[in-house]
Amino acid sequence: MLAFPEVKEKYMYFVSKSGYEDSVIRHAAKDGAVLLKLDDLFE
Repeated sequence: MLAFPEVKEKYMYFVSKSGYEDSVIRHAAKDGAVLLKLDDLFE
């Protein structure tokens, strides 16, 4: 993430109303991103 080069710990969260395709899930697992569904925000 070039926008904040001085930040050492970076977290990626994505929120989707309808879910994710398999390719997105694979990339997120590889890159350490967290995939949330809209319902996850209201538990």
